[in-house]
Amino acid sequence: MKISIITATFNSEKCIEALIESIKLQTYHDYEWIVVDGLSSDNTMDMVRRSGVNNVRYISEKDSGIYSAFNKGVKISKGDYIYFIGSDDRFADSNVLLDISKYLDDDICCVFGGVRDGRNFIFNSSLRWKINIINTVHHQAAFYARKLFVDFIFDEAIKVVSDYELNFKLAHFHGGDYLACDRLVAICGAGGVSNNGGEFANYRDMHIIRQKYIGWAASYIFYIGAICNLILKRRWHD
Repeated sequence: MKISIITATFNSEKCIEALIESIKLQTYHDYEWIVVDGLSSDNTMDMVRRSGVNNVRYISEKDSGIYSAFNKGVKISKGDYIYFIGSDDRFADSNVLLDISKYLDDDICCVFGGVRDGRNFIFNSSLRWKINIINTVHHQAAFYARKLFVDFIFDEAIKVVSDYELNFKLAHFHGGDYLACDRLVAICGAGGVSNNGGEFANYRDMHIIRQKYIGWAASYIFYIGAICNLILKRRWHD
């Protein structure tokens, strides 16, 4: 199975080297790396061009954000599975793609594992009941089958959590044809947009997405539950 690795970049010269090295070290070679750059003004694209990564392709042009870049990357990708990783993230070790490739199959829509974040916390993705409240799948841990994108594009108006829609649909409309594996996939940087606060806005946007599928009233119940959970969590940490 060919894997398309898609990275959105913008002025990423200070962090992208670690990602480049982690891709070059992969022992599984049936992949392509697609870099979709938002017209960086630093040396990001020079680093990509000189990366030495096999099968690298790139675009550098103005876009409207991460999900605009993701949509462009999916459109030009050729892989059987699609994987999104940030420019400040990296693969956990050299055998990630090799180990994940053993699970990839025509009947599996998604394979996901775990990620380690900037606080050294390991997040294990899942598609259980909690997906109705928050996004429970890290996109840096998920390998999505190309067939999921035949009738799906990321909503570019949702700036941070648009991938929640893909995961919500996967949980509710694909009959469990996904696989969770006990494998650390990526180590995430601390500077990603999803780590920069704005939890209340993210829950609001997840409500906007969710109500398209289950209606306003049902979605609002989950929205209120999410807000209450966030308030309790903050008070606990305080």
